[in-house]
Amino acid sequence: MKGLKHIVPIIGIMASSVSVHCQDLHFSQYYNNAIYLNPANTGHIMRGDLRFTGLHRSQWRSVTTPFSSFYLSGDISEPFKKENLGLGLSLMNDIAGDSRFRTFSVQGLLASSLSIGGEGEQSIRGGLQIGFTQKRIDDSDLRFDSQYTGSLYDPTASTGEALAFNAVSHLDLAAGIQYLRIQSDRKYLSAGISLFNINGPDVAFQENATENLDTRFTFHSELSQPISDDWDVLPSVQFMSQGTYREVLLGSRFRYTLRDDVMVFRRVYTGVFGRLKDAAYVQVGMDYDRWTVGLSYDINLSTLDVASQNRGGLEIAAIYVIDLFREVREPHRKCPVYL
Repeated sequence: MKGLKHIVPIIGIMASSVSVHCQDLHFSQYYNNAIYLNPANTGHIMRGDLRFTGLHRSQWRSVTTPFSSFYLSGDISEPFKKENLGLGLSLMNDIAGDSRFRTFSVQGLLASSLSIGGEGEQSIRGGLQIGFTQKRIDDSDLRFDSQYTGSLYDPTASTGEALAFNAVSHLDLAAGIQYLRIQSDRKYLSAGISLFNINGPDVAFQENATENLDTRFTFHSELSQPISDDWDVLPSVQFMSQGTYREVLLGSRFRYTLRDDVMVFRRVYTGVFGRLKDAAYVQVGMDYDRWTVGLSYDINLSTLDVASQNRGGLEIAAIYVIDLFREVREPHRKCPVYL
């Protein structure tokens, strides 16, 4: 249990973070969604060269039409044999509420790293993201006060709303930087910051109106620390700020190594996290050779708990990593026969 002395100070720092005021579009398993968290993570792959990531989140099923979010990405380390380079591509589709408010984006990512020496393998990574986003609304299933005459609903009555467009599109710019200290795949520290919507795109649906999207700031950090021959603890924190809104996620995963040799890699995870003043959630997962899978469920603790009955969101994550350029390790090699 010697490793615990390194963990207590970090948990204390996380607990002193500012409180959250709302719940924004997010993924609870931020630690399983590396390049969505920070463009600097592009191409940073612990056990391979090529990584595919997929997440699906569904929430508020007990309150209204479910909010559904899907994210898919692929990134590669050192493409074209360019050292310290990472390239990536991501797609996201989010559908919210009765209006089926849809946000679709496609993003390209580029990252580079600089080794800074010191204890373990230390580096600074920087990343950029540029892409395209479209937001679309469907008001065919929406009802407005002006359409009610007394107690009767008249679908032919004017809504009184002046939406000039049902879709808006814009470019996205994002950037991030991250510090890494890796002593092994069981012992490492990462910390980074990222900025999204740097260009402040206009997302207004009305003519002669401007509504610039606020820049979103994210800070994140994770420590992996062995506490026995087979057990590791992974405390982590994510803080997001966008305009007047704040969100803090903190907690820890616990990892048990079942087997780790040349051909077989098996680990299991469990974790507990909190989104301050909003929700708590539990997570389970597993590393199975080239696959990582995770499942989490949010328990709503906000003022919406009366309507939600404490039910929040179900999230599923899957990651597949392969060695594209590195030599495949062979557990046995036949010796040549000499006559």
